Amino acid sequence: MKCFSTAILLILSLFTICGCNASRPQKAGNETVPPTPEDKLLARRFEEITSTMPDQRGQEVMNLFGETDPSALRWSGLASNNTGPMALLRLKGDLPATSGQLNQGHGALKMMVEKLEMAHTNPPPPIGVARRQGNLTLDGKLDEPAWQSAAVISIPVCFRPWKARSGPPSTVRLLWDTEYIYAGFDIVDRDISARPFARDDESFIWDAAEVFLVGDLNMGLYWEICLTPTGGITDRWCYKFPRNWFGHLTTSRNIAGLKHAIRLRGTANNPKDADEGYTLEVAIPFAEVPGVRIPVVAGTTMRGLFAVSDLTGEATVANVEYYSHAFTPVGFQDIWSFSTLTLAE
Repeated sequence: MKCFSTAILLILSLFTICGCNASRPQKAGNETVPPTPEDKLLARRFEEITSTMPDQRGQEVMNLFGETDPSALRWSGLASNNTGPMALLRLKGDLPATSGQLNQGHGALKMMVEKLEMAHTNPPPPIGVARRQGNLTLDGKLDEPAWQSAAVISIPVCFRPWKARSGPPSTVRLLWDTEYIYAGFDIVDRDISARPFARDDESFIWDAAEVFLVGDLNMGLYWEICLTPTGGITDRWCYKFPRNWFGHLTTSRNIAGLKHAIRLRGTANNPKDADEGYTLEVAIPFAEVPGVRIPVVAGTTMRGLFAVSDLTGEATVANVEYYSHAFTPVGFQDIWSFSTLTLAE
């Protein structure tokens, strides 16, 4: 299966499982060994936290845990354990297991527990979207009074925190009027890298700003919009399966009326100079956001995620640092972890 999102490929590096346990009896071949007390304790903690999950955020982690698709199993570190539930049974001692299967299962469940605990303690922050006051020209600048009066939202959460760059984070501001929701990004980037792109090219392994918008979580339909500093647009129409980690997407449909502008503070694709970053404005028509009732009024709500990808070397997933404004346990397609956006008066 083609991967659901190139951005989610980052999970490959996040979910690398070592699962080493020095106290585990080591036996050659396919001989079975009993789980350790640490294995059983971890299994019990996993069952405790999943039985008290308060909302759909934890369910998305469980969707990954219960996947049977080979690609998802590789991403979650469960390939040789076949499924997450089998790994749990092995750690509990209810299913025979080799030392290798227990090691791998321990690592996978440890990762799941950590993600579930972080989801409990890092709820998505609610965001109020200010109504646009006065004129707004999409020119890549955020100097109009309307932008200056909008709240500044930090984008600090790095998927690989041990590789996060130092210094201030990128930010985004939000505005709305009766026709559009506007996002104004101020992106910190020391080396702007993005080749020219045709519409809907795979632009996710380059520098870019991303906007995810969901009008109604119950529908599961949403837009993933990726905008590069060289003017590339990738807008993907997505459907999130409620009880499966994988979803469905298509690039055959594009957002009618989307407008954007960019201004660089540096030079794209010139590693010899020191860049500062870029600003990016985008206007997204409410009429194109699935589940939003038209006309919009103050008090209208939707869900959103705002993110930045920062390429730091050759154009591969391993060299891209992905930042978001909110913690997403298993990637940017985790719509349950998007913030509630409320249109203010």
